[in-house]
Amino acid sequence: MKRNMKNTLLSIALFSLALAPGCFNKDKSSSTSNNSTASDSKSFDDYVQELMTVTGTKEALGKMFDMSIAQMQASMDSKTNKDSEELIKNMRSIVTSQDFVDKVAAIYKKYFSKQDIHNLIQFHSSPSGKKSLEVMPKLAQETMQLSMQQMQGVIAKHAAKQKPAVPANDTPKANTKPTPPVADKSLAGTQHA
Repeated sequence: MKRNMKNTLLSIALFSLALAPGCFNKDKSSSTSNNSTASDSKSFDDYVQELMTVTGTKEALGKMFDMSIAQMQASMDSKTNKDSEELIKNMRSIVTSQDFVDKVAAIYKKYFSKQDIHNLIQFHSSPSGKKSLEVMPKLAQETMQLSMQQMQGVIAKHAAKQKPAVPANDTPKANTKPTPPVADKSLAGTQHA
């Protein structure tokens, strides 16, 4: 159970990192012009696609999937692993499809305006933005490691509280006090020398 919880937390963290701008982007170059504005002839969708390219989101989705699959395969036995190859191939085709990328772009559009997207492209094309794209994966990794260490401490303390005080094979006795001897009433009137 502890391993499953750890794997679940790791998967959630990896998925979150994959959607963060530039988490896996190592390319410091950009094809974006710093002189354009959000009011030019580009569509909102074009801006979102450009932001996803500048930040490396498309590549991050594929890498996130690969990391999740590698983790999943490591926990399987070889027969199950071999049987799952077709499933993995089908899942990969979905995650790397343009349709999936378009759905992720729709999520961006849900939270950002066209001007916001334009400003993010401008930022990620600047020296500071490029540095953030370079540093964010390291920051995210170190933060994830720190949070996992902290969570493991909490899990260990919680598990220690859950352990029974008496080992499972020992049953506690209902009354552990010694019972006083019962006086024999037949001897009540006699004295002993």
